[in-house]
Amino acid sequence: MPNLPLEFIDIARSDKEQCAAEWLKLTGTVAGRHLSVTFLRKALAFECQCK
Repeated sequence: MPNLPLEFIDIARSDKEQCAAEWLKLTGTVAGRHLSVTFLRKALAFECQCK
């Protein structure tokens, strides 16, 4: 993956459990069971970009 920050690489490699744990840290809420790992990865990447 060319020139991507490590955060994005970590997100891309994370499984659903890891994404859900990061979601909880960032938002203070539990990720819904219906949320896909793809959605969680995109949402986490967006939050990283915002910071």
